[in-house]
Amino acid sequence: MSLRPEPGAMRWMQLRVGLLATAVLAAVALAILRLDAVGSLFSSPVEFTVRLNDGLGLREGSQVTVAGLPAGIVAKMTVTPARHDSTTVVAARVKMNAEQYALLRDDSRSRVRALGLLGDRLLDFTPGSPNRRALRTTDTLDVESFAELGDLFSAADTALRAVTAVSADLRTVAGRMTKGEGTLGRLFTDAALYDTLLRTVRRADAVLAHVQGGQGTLGRLLRDTSLYGSVTRAAVALDSAASLLNDRDGVLAGLQRDTAFYARLRRAATGVDSLVRGLNAGRGTAGQLLVERELYDRLLRVTAALDSLAADVRRNPSRYTKGAVRLF
Repeated sequence: MSLRPEPGAMRWMQLRVGLLATAVLAAVALAILRLDAVGSLFSSPVEFTVRLNDGLGLREGSQVTVAGLPAGIVAKMTVTPARHDSTTVVAARVKMNAEQYALLRDDSRSRVRALGLLGDRLLDFTPGSPNRRALRTTDTLDVESFAELGDLFSAADTALRAVTAVSADLRTVAGRMTKGEGTLGRLFTDAALYDTLLRTVRRADAVLAHVQGGQGTLGRLLRDTSLYGSVTRAAVALDSAASLLNDRDGVLAGLQRDTAFYARLRRAATGVDSLVRGLNAGRGTAGQLLVERELYDRLLRVTAALDSLAADVRRNPSRYTKGAVRLF
């Protein structure tokens, strides 16, 4: 009996082996594609949209990372009309691994990064706060602006120009100081000004020595303990006065609470004010004396006549005693 299979059975075995090899190759190719796209073989990718001001060097197929770890790719990039509240003109469709997409929240931030100084651009996401709402596929994140190398060079050039200008100003100031121009220049070059400052310092040192030695008013203020005692007694007296004011049973407190006394004091003040107004207006005898010059002059003449009469009586008393009647 022959051990070789029949021709029909041989063809069937070859066909099965070919189909099995084709299926294995297809599965391997699919696994490679899925691993290259989203980094997972057994989970379906999640797609969502981000917005950018411009392309920022991204392209379709650019890598997407979450916290620096590969998570997916940029599947598609399209230009969209600018909205009224944003300057966004580019929309990028992101395809991401479901496990890493679950880390994103509504406060997650996204930015474009470079692989090295001149490397390709990638889109990186930061995981959000655990207590915030999970990111939905209908949500749209705004990508932060990316500082291009040209922008960095431009900023560095601006900073260098500013430093150069400041350095030139400093050199100008130093040159003027060296020439003795301005106040600082005179301080550095004028010996007379230095001598004046030195004498001032010496006088100040002498004054401080006198003060520390207890000489003069300031020295006595620092050294004399009796002055401290006087200040202490004054403080005690002020404290006692304050206690009297705060004492409910004291005279001052009674005056504060006595509304009748306040009313009387107010009426007295009003009366004094009326009296002063009357005097200034010339009402009454006293008022006439204040405002009438003629009355004042007459009173002055009468006073002078009485004074002259009294003096004459003292000189010649017999003249005024003639014909006096003695009763006893």
